[in-house]
Amino acid sequence: KEEPDDTMGSGAMGIATTEAMPYATMLISQFGGDEYDTGSCLGFAPAHRTGPGNTVTQRDWQVPSPESTDFVKLEPWGVPCDNQWAKDNPGK
Repeated sequence: KEEPDDTMGSGAMGIATTEAMPYATMLISQFGGDEYDTGSCLGFAPAHRTGPGNTVTQRDWQVPSPESTDFVKLEPWGVPCDNQWAKDNPGK
């Protein structure tokens, strides 16, 4: 993991993707005023969950939703960057 130093830029961050392949960026967090790479990726899940044990179902990703007829309210989560985690935990 890369430790922050005085040569690292600060300010705005941009994220770009291509249609050909997915893109992952570092999820940075601050501890004691210093920024660190958490080793996690940013993931999103529906805020409203109808599955057993508060898990996400396919229907939870679709509109209309309990919050709106136009959108599904999503919550951000720090998740492992490995695709296998998402395959093993589809209800999260």
